[in-house]
Amino acid sequence: EVKQLEPEVFALNGIYSESSGIIDSHGLMDSLFRSAQKNGAFFSFGSEVKAIKKGEKGYLVATQNEEITAETVINCAGLYSDKIAALAGMDIKKMHYRRNYCKGDYFSNAGSKGKIPRLIYPTPKNDGYGLGIHATLDLDGYVRLGPDAEFVRDLNYEIDPAKKQAFYDSAKTFLPWIKEESLSPDTSGIRPKLQGPGEGFRDFVIKEETNNGYP
Repeated sequence: EVKQLEPEVFALNGIYSESSGIIDSHGLMDSLFRSAQKNGAFFSFGSEVKAIKKGEKGYLVATQNEEITAETVINCAGLYSDKIAALAGMDIKKMHYRRNYCKGDYFSNAGSKGKIPRLIYPTPKNDGYGLGIHATLDLDGYVRLGPDAEFVRDLNYEIDPAKKQAFYDSAKTFLPWIKEESLSPDTSGIRPKLQGPGEGFRDFVIKEETNNGYP
């Protein structure tokens, strides 16, 4: 069955996920933005939050541009979510909200268009913070490899070309047609993780904070 679905993939066993795939993330966000605007949402782009104060009728959120009164504040600031929590007065160390930077690099694969029609994941590692280097697709149908997972201190999005060997060695185990000379650095991203190096698995926190004094 694996060979029927993916003749270009080597695998002893597989789990088929029909809903796995990619999206045009920029197009999706633009659509959501326009829809929210039509429904009365107010946007203040490029506004760095400087302070958050709790008042009688909610919260006063101060930016370098303006002050906004909000009945509810949702902290979804990604790489800076722990700093936003601290601005609101939360003890991020005591609440275990301090985040760690985990960088993931991608390598593109020239001449790979049409080789595979879906995402291919190898068996995850046991470290709990990475899925392993997998084969994904870009919007043009070319194969990209990644991301890997490496804890870093700074927000640096440069890719070390020397990683090519590791990416090739990993992908060769399930994509036997991969050629090392076809790989080149592509993009990178940094995701915030609650767990740090050597720590047990911790996923995202989605929590209402009334019990911590923030109704």
